[in-house]
Amino acid sequence: MTGHSGPPAPQRGAPGLRRALLEVELDGRCEWVTVTVSADGSGARAVTSDGLHQGPLVDAALALLGYDSAAPSAVPSVPPRSPTIAPERPALRRESLPPPDEHARADEPLAGAAAAFEDLVTAVVRVGVDEAAEAPSVLAARERLIAASPAPLPLGLARYLGRLRAALLTRDVVVVARLLDEASRFTAAARQRTPSGTERERLRVMMGPFVDSRAEMVSDRVLVELAREWVAGAERSGIERRLLIDTESGELLVECRTRQGVASLGPCPRTVRVGLAEVDPGPSPRRIRVLQYELSNGLDALGYARILEHAERDLSVVRARCQREIKAYPGLSEPFVVFAPAHTSRDGALAFTDARGALLTLARGHDEGRSAALERALRTQEPEWVVGALGEREDGLVLDPCGVGFREGSTARYLRLG
Repeated sequence: MTGHSGPPAPQRGAPGLRRALLEVELDGRCEWVTVTVSADGSGARAVTSDGLHQGPLVDAALALLGYDSAAPSAVPSVPPRSPTIAPERPALRRESLPPPDEHARADEPLAGAAAAFEDLVTAVVRVGVDEAAEAPSVLAARERLIAASPAPLPLGLARYLGRLRAALLTRDVVVVARLLDEASRFTAAARQRTPSGTERERLRVMMGPFVDSRAEMVSDRVLVELAREWVAGAERSGIERRLLIDTESGELLVECRTRQGVASLGPCPRTVRVGLAEVDPGPSPRRIRVLQYELSNGLDALGYARILEHAERDLSVVRARCQREIKAYPGLSEPFVVFAPAHTSRDGALAFTDARGALLTLARGHDEGRSAALERALRTQEPEWVVGALGEREDGLVLDPCGVGFREGSTARYLRLG
């Protein structure tokens, strides 16, 4: 990038400009341009969203902030522009939006969210994973996406943004790539005049009832709450996520709510006898909203036996299903499993194997976490089944455990971790 002289550096204690993200309009074209000001305020550099460091859009962005691109060593002859009220003019087409005749819903918020998602992908790719977590252009794109989305923010989108921020902070290139892939698929689906069933399902998972109010209605089910945790969302307060299992079918489900809602206060595990509930489409575990229910504390022997009956025993089947889910929903899938190990290995780190010898190791975070809690719990016990979130490495699957079932004598017990 080339440097350009500009206004003098701000005095100590005075506010100063360090970086600005401008949407520049020139000759009927709109483009995002990032302008970075030098530490002493004497010069500035600019780059467009497609990586160009020179050109009329770069010159225009610098001129808007009072920098003279034609004379890099000279202070501009005019001061920075003060805000003005622009005269009315015909609406211009943004390059990231289809014209009205190409998009049946161009005036709906979904179209705005699609454009904002596209800007977010562009910003992250341009800045790079190493710097994107706190990059002003990425943060600005994120805020535009929130502003373009329904209020209150849909849970699917809130969770997506929380996962993206976490992946950027840890510089997890694989997860970031999957999340950006999901954003691109959302944008393509949102711009379809008549989305396919799969595309509409994707939109529904991300945007909730705003896209499609239809959900599967279920009744007369017995669910067991196995885990409860706070996970990252769009806000610092996060999202409360409860993991449940249908004792009849073995399906895992999640119920999510924000801290602004009514959080769960009862014990866990507990049994939920559902009179009526709504289940959304999407990857496993599907999201459920329990509308009518009765609660009883703990997990009885029958419920324990049903869970053990439904537990997975072949890790090749588990891995294949996990890969299918991630391929179909790269940024929305968060797979869980109930697994009944054939053997528990304590040679070094705790691990589980199936009857074929395939290995399921434990996820390791920055602290002891739930994996260490599981190791402590199984020093003297043999697990009958474990439940947790699945991750994938080149050498196999990893488990972030949230609970374990075992027997003390003839008594079946379930221990929630964390």
